[in-house]
Amino acid sequence: MCKFAFKYVSPSEFEIAEKKGEELDYEFDKNYHVMSGSSDGILKMWNMHTSEQMMQFVVPKERCTCLAIHQFKPYIVAGFSDGYIRFFETDKKNLSLGRCQISDDDHIVELKIMPTGNHILAASSLGLIVIIFVERWEPLAIRIETIACMNAPIHNFEVSYIEPYNKFLVGTKNGKVLVYNKKNFNALNQEAFNMQDVPKYNFMDSFNVLDYIKNGYAESKNLTLDHYYAVKKKEKVENVQKEENECMGAFVPNDMTMHISFIK
Repeated sequence: MCKFAFKYVSPSEFEIAEKKGEELDYEFDKNYHVMSGSSDGILKMWNMHTSEQMMQFVVPKERCTCLAIHQFKPYIVAGFSDGYIRFFETDKKNLSLGRCQISDDDHIVELKIMPTGNHILAASSLGLIVIIFVERWEPLAIRIETIACMNAPIHNFEVSYIEPYNKFLVGTKNGKVLVYNKKNFNALNQEAFNMQDVPKYNFMDSFNVLDYIKNGYAESKNLTLDHYYAVKKKEKVENVQKEENECMGAFVPNDMTMHISFIK
């Protein structure tokens, strides 16, 4: 198994939706799912309650590189090693809705279906961050816009859900964690993404995790703003792209300023 994703919609969320006049179909077996993606191109859906396999989707000769499940609609979005993002529908067995490609020589490493339900953030291995506007799921109609591009290969991608999607961070393959902030963000305007006015993100900060390791896990306050030299030893830290330098970052829940970084 290469990737997995899960779908959990609590009864309380449906009660809130009903009060708002939204129509959501609550059935236990349809809202407690685990999805797995493997290196042989097979996506499998499992019932979280019974642990039984419910269905599978097959993309021959391709490796699944990322996976996301829509939280209140029967859709799955997955990225594969051939560079295509594929869309599937789960109520109809083995139905492929369509596919799209960001670049001929690149593939997607992370997909995030936003709580709005019609916006998908995707990060490519070569450093491209895009937003996919889903105008219709069936028949599939989408629009892809670039919101950020960085000069580093991406290993991990996370979005902050506080102050709607105001920040995202990227863990690179060369020992750095990069943080971006939405440009001209107005907290009073709760419109997350507008197709007519595509949001742009500015570089906010960079954390050189290799610098922290080189310094013996000391002087953590000097981790920020891309310090290329260890504080004590004054030795240059080389940010080489290799497997042991792959980084991951995650935002701390309910905190707008903190995140946790990991490195192999």
